Amino acid sequence: MSEGKVVVLGSNAPRYRMAVFQKSEEKVIEDTILHAKIYLDMPFALGLAGAVVDTGPDFEPRVVEDRELITGQNPRSDHPIASSPTRRGRPAVRHRPKPKQGARSMKRIIIGALMAMTSLSPAAVQAAPSKPVSIVLVHGAFVDASGWKSVYDILTKDGYEVLVVQNPTVTLDGDVAATRQVIAKASKPVLLVGHSYGGAVITEAGADPKVKSLAYISALAPDVGESVYELATRPVPGESGPPLLPPADGFIIVDPVKFPSAFAQDVDISITGFMAVAQVPWGVSAVETKLSTAAWRDKPVRWMLTTQDHMVSPTTQRFMATRAKAKLTEIHSSHAVMLSHPKEVATFIEAAAADAQ
Repeated sequence: MSEGKVVVLGSNAPRYRMAVFQKSEEKVIEDTILHAKIYLDMPFALGLAGAVVDTGPDFEPRVVEDRELITGQNPRSDHPIASSPTRRGRPAVRHRPKPKQGARSMKRIIIGALMAMTSLSPAAVQAAPSKPVSIVLVHGAFVDASGWKSVYDILTKDGYEVLVVQNPTVTLDGDVAATRQVIAKASKPVLLVGHSYGGAVITEAGADPKVKSLAYISALAPDVGESVYELATRPVPGESGPPLLPPADGFIIVDPVKFPSAFAQDVDISITGFMAVAQVPWGVSAVETKLSTAAWRDKPVRWMLTTQDHMVSPTTQRFMATRAKAKLTEIHSSHAVMLSHPKEVATFIEAAAADAQ
């Protein structure tokens, strides 16, 4: 065992404790009777005893009595640990005799409890996807994939395998590569969903033969030889463009002061205020790169047009949706429709999933 700290936790048995220690980045629970290790992906607490023991490289955890570990004394006055020396002011823990029949019974109880708790973890009880389509979600610029959380929860509950791409948003090629990696992990035919700049990503990545249909949500869908920049700067009378700050060091962000009203005016300011200061800078290279493929030319397309969008013009969205011959759904929403209307977005995606079957 590597050096570290052993935190002693209590069980329902008054005389026995289990040692929990940190090893690399994993929490390890060791049954000191069986010397069996169970790895958990979440904190495991049977009740803190309040004792922390520094360990050396040769330390091996073992079962001890409460008073013995915490005070260095044993309830039995004839026990040798009552007069044991201490190291750095802490009790010296010595080996005890092997546990007898009572300890073996306790061993079974402890292991049974551990196995029951691990088998009831969220990952274990989540039902296997039952729908015949995998859904891949691709986020846009200035944000990360966490914005899909509410939509993801609905889709997975409804039986879909849902995979989420974390785009670096530095270069279009890099984002397309990241998306293709996720598409490759899908176990079923894929519906590829893109929001905002993510629409440009799925337009290029959607040429993958596993992708059967595309869904654009308040998105940008360039044609072959066209860039996001050309579409985003397309003049639209009566509609103002997004409040972007001038590029700095090759990246663009939205003016943080104007971000809440431009990006998500129908989302709580406590959320959009944080999003404004936590923006992911958008690489100028991603904005200016011309596409070499337009998957919407030969695959089924659905489009959710956000009529109150101040980031991607509703007029420009309509132009792109018409050009792609998309089935159009309009919604009274800001650009961040997955945050303000997650149920409607999930319904839209599920309808698009039918096209991929």
